[in-house]
Amino acid sequence: MKLPYGESSFEKIRTAGYYYVDKTRYVELLEAQAESYVMILRSRRFGKTLFCSMLGCYYDRRYDDRFAGLFRGTYIYDHPTPGRNSYLVLNFDFSGISTETLRDANEGFAEEVRQCVRLFAGRYREYVSPAEQKQILKSGKPNDILSALFRIIEEKGMGRCVYVIIDEYDHFANNILSQGKESFKDLVRTEGYIRPFYEALKKGTKNVVDRIFITGVMPVLLDSLTSGFNISANLSADARYNEMFG
Repeated sequence: MKLPYGESSFEKIRTAGYYYVDKTRYVELLEAQAESYVMILRSRRFGKTLFCSMLGCYYDRRYDDRFAGLFRGTYIYDHPTPGRNSYLVLNFDFSGISTETLRDANEGFAEEVRQCVRLFAGRYREYVSPAEQKQILKSGKPNDILSALFRIIEEKGMGRCVYVIIDEYDHFANNILSQGKESFKDLVRTEGYIRPFYEALKKGTKNVVDRIFITGVMPVLLDSLTSGFNISANLSADARYNEMFG
């Protein structure tokens, strides 16, 4: 059996004969949490991206008919939760953003948001038409794009049907922080891109976003946003999740 070194696609690991250490029991634990918007922080190379990929496959409506093929033999296959394959999954991965300059970081963040929303609209064309996708992406700033997407979904009367997964939320911000405190302050200032994006995400939880799962390395970025995004529960020190990654 092949070892999936460097491979973070749950679907590929489960269909291409790779060895998989079953972490699916944590899906049940997370879903049973009183908090719906959670963050778990761990060092790099702990398998956070693979776990996010697994969550996406488990909760995405598009994978409903593939549940048995992907999850047979795992804990969650024998103990499925009420939320199984019931969401539109909106993924963000902020690990590959250039941080050579503060401008690079902001533009990279904005482009990642555009790309992720574009992919989301492409996956769920029955809910977001090509014309609506074009309208969303013309909105400009990351927070405007996210708000436009949520507004269209809300208008369809689908309720809180979106599961947002953010992987390596602070990867680029930590690199900026290492360049100096003032640069980091500029990155998270009110008129920048980061704070308004998380404010839009927070607003989306009122009518569209049902669950949020965030991974990263440190809590500094979210702590710096203060009331901009004060709804997440940091479960990093909860002993029940000690073996969730790694």
